[in-house]
Amino acid sequence: MKYLKNKLASEFQRARYLGWQIAGLLLLLLWSACQKGALPPSSSDVPVFIVGFSTDSINDQSVTAGQNEVYLFTSYFTEGQEIFSAGTFAKEDCPGGNCPGSLTFEFRHSGLDSAFSLGSYNFIGTDPPSGSPIYFTTFSVLPNSGFNSFFWKINDINAGQGATLVREFLNDSTKLVELRAETSSGLISTAQRTISIANPSGTSFPIVSIDIQQDSSFGYQLGAVTAGSPAQTFEWSTSDTTNIIFLDLLDENIGVTVMDGNNSTASAQFEHLSPNDVPVRSAGFSYTVQKIFPPVFPGNVRIEWVDPQGGIWRSDWDSQPADAFFQVLESEPYEKNENDEETQKMRVTFSCRLFSATGDGRNFSGSGVIAVARP
Repeated sequence: MKYLKNKLASEFQRARYLGWQIAGLLLLLLWSACQKGALPPSSSDVPVFIVGFSTDSINDQSVTAGQNEVYLFTSYFTEGQEIFSAGTFAKEDCPGGNCPGSLTFEFRHSGLDSAFSLGSYNFIGTDPPSGSPIYFTTFSVLPNSGFNSFFWKINDINAGQGATLVREFLNDSTKLVELRAETSSGLISTAQRTISIANPSGTSFPIVSIDIQQDSSFGYQLGAVTAGSPAQTFEWSTSDTTNIIFLDLLDENIGVTVMDGNNSTASAQFEHLSPNDVPVRSAGFSYTVQKIFPPVFPGNVRIEWVDPQGGIWRSDWDSQPADAFFQVLESEPYEKNENDEETQKMRVTFSCRLFSATGDGRNFSGSGVIAVARP
């Protein structure tokens, strides 16, 4: 009898524990159903969604989905005939995007296929902007150089890799461009020069490359081959100052810098150079610029940022200055989120003012890759 009593008590406790498990599971499912849809993690280790930004008091900040417990939550809702599509970078336990560090982008649209087209988007609550041009610039490595890996910098910032690089600039200011080229044997060639977006003919600034040949009298002949604005001075890493120099022995690392009459410079150099590489010419590049006027979409975007102290700042809590902008530079459908909703992936750049509930304002600018949910 005592054994039966203990067994019944044990079965009762097991049933009660199972009931708790079921209740807990139901609560978890109910909580999950109320969440925004987080995008699935990338199949590679390279982050897909990342935004870098700066404010008046915080520079060079970034949020990256998949790192430091940050998710990209995507959602949409409707109000009458309008649809609001949002994407929020926030901690995994903060799908509402109201925690310190959260960053939200929200688009207002009508659900048409053109809702996320390339172009300029005005901020919600601000008068429509005038159309501003985009300078669509294509950089191409000069052919037959013998190099097979290429890496680019623009204004000392990594810009991409490959034999062709495409970038959209929002103004026609000059750019400092660097091309680093490598061969499978380890030879490295670096070319750096200033380019003009307004005048892409290539005559505004100097261009230089290094040509190396074997010489019958000396060991090697090295020439600084110039183009563009005429070079007036030559400065080699060997301390020579003429456009052609001769060397008995080949330096492993050698370079030249030229300067024109306006004190503009260009440079070229080799690293890990060996006699087996001769004859050789350093890598170079050309570029083209296409000025385009994308369509303008009035009152279609909002940015919200929660500062480290938990204060909320929004772009639609006051009017934007005349130079504020939001540009969609790339746009394409992406994977469905956890709620099985369609999403749109976009590369964007922006500069605006964010405002607190008490009327304070601060500058806010940045760029990156985001996503929002859509019907």
